Amino acid sequence: MKFDQYIESFIEMLSAERDASENTLTAYKSDINQYFSFLVKKKINLIDANTSDIRKWISKLSETGIASSSLARKITAVKQLYHFLFEENIIKLNPAKTIENPRLGRSLPKVLSEESITRLLDFIKNKTKDGNLTDLKRINLQRLLCQVEILYATGFRVSELIGLTINQVLGEDLFITIKGKGRKERLVPLTELAKKEILEYIDMIKISKNINLSYYLFPSGSKSGHITRQRFAQDLKAVSIEAGLDPKSISPHVIRHAFASHLLSGGADLRVVQQMLGHSDISTTQIYTHILDDRLKSLVIKHHPLSLKK
Repeated sequence: MKFDQYIESFIEMLSAERDASENTLTAYKSDINQYFSFLVKKKINLIDANTSDIRKWISKLSETGIASSSLARKITAVKQLYHFLFEENIIKLNPAKTIENPRLGRSLPKVLSEESITRLLDFIKNKTKDGNLTDLKRINLQRLLCQVEILYATGFRVSELIGLTINQVLGEDLFITIKGKGRKERLVPLTELAKKEILEYIDMIKISKNINLSYYLFPSGSKSGHITRQRFAQDLKAVSIEAGLDPKSISPHVIRHAFASHLLSGGADLRVVQQMLGHSDISTTQIYTHILDDRLKSLVIKHHPLSLKK
């Protein structure tokens, strides 16, 4: 895979999973191309660059008097690129892992409320019961229902979700063994409701003449053999609009965030959530505790008797 292919795959991921705006995607492309030009001049390959190389690039940028906000964005672009390459097992070590951004304040992930998740799932479920649907349309809606149920029940990365195989979900166990980042295996529990929707979806496929059961749970005619992350994101966005939800607030990655924050707000142990998300570093998981901290602060400010006094 060449540089252009790395960037194309990375940008596709940002668009599909993170719902990044066109402006963000354009800026990231420019930032990464600028970084790549620096490496080319030094005769360094993108996947061979080390932490020292990245720091030298940052140092050179700083010497130009670049604004802290612009520098932070450029560093973030490169950090996310290497994180993506690491998760996709293209590189064995992430050279940008220890690189810090200029301090501009904490950016918290978007999180859907429990009410919004329930509204979304109920809408898709009710839509599958529409008597006017074609068999193919009903199967596609049931597939989407399965995907959202699984994502919210497990906190899977989108790449883990779309790559699920039939064998991983069959059987009576309410667990899925998944190979995630760094090819590390983890055991993730599945809700009975998610399991029920999966089995119903498989039954629909078995009696359908339009789709054949294959190795993958969500098969397609794509090169990979399974549904793409872009297609899942598009389906999710479309049904969110129909359900009357803000499409800008919903993406596959946001549902993963919702899984984590809702578990923690319900009293789940941070270490358990870390394991289920597949985070190698607990500090990555701790970002969700900050969301809860901010919500608690808002609650106190709004309802505490002393805060109401002027």
